[in-house]
Amino acid sequence: MRDNFLLLYAREGWRKSILYLLDSGCFKSVLSRHVYDRLPEALKSEIEPVDKSGVMADGSKLPLIGKIRLQCSVRGEKFTEEFIVSRITHDAILGMSFFKANQCSLNFKKATLLMGNKSLSCVD
Repeated sequence: MRDNFLLLYAREGWRKSILYLLDSGCFKSVLSRHVYDRLPEALKSEIEPVDKSGVMADGSKLPLIGKIRLQCSVRGEKFTEEFIVSRITHDAILGMSFFKANQCSLNFKKATLLMGNKSLSCVD
């Protein structure tokens, strides 16, 4: 695995390819500002402002722009997820909220994500 993390490649319904960082240490899922900026205007208008900041693993603050609920699909597996929008380096992070809602587990040895009863290969 590259840098000890797993990435999941997806082509979203809004016709953009993104890489999801799978992060069980992240409480909520996060969408990068640069991916948010590429969303169709109809979706972007659904963002709700957030007046707090997040906390990174190192304790530093992460300014939050807002939150948005998106319908997503990874290799035919559809899900709806609420994302916090912020300036992050990855396209998006799927956090514990995603793992719990979709009954997911990670197999690091095989670099796969088990989502329900479907096994999805990750990019490593």
